[in-house]
Amino acid sequence: MGSAWNAAIVAEPLASVHGLGRYMADAADAGDMPRLLASVITMTALVVAVNKFVWKRLYEEAAKWR
Repeated sequence: MGSAWNAAIVAEPLASVHGLGRYMADAADAGDMPRLLASVITMTALVVAVNKFVWKRLYEEAAKWR
């Protein structure tokens, strides 16, 4: 899962897509630390939420079938 997030963040600026990765790259290029910090916090919150509410539940459901 972590590798997919990394690939998406890296691919966004290269593909001219305007997502969180592009936002982070623009903030970093501009030296805008508050925007960069906000985007890192947002990404962290999204990863934690998806892991907790989606992947954990799917894993628990799949474990029942062992």
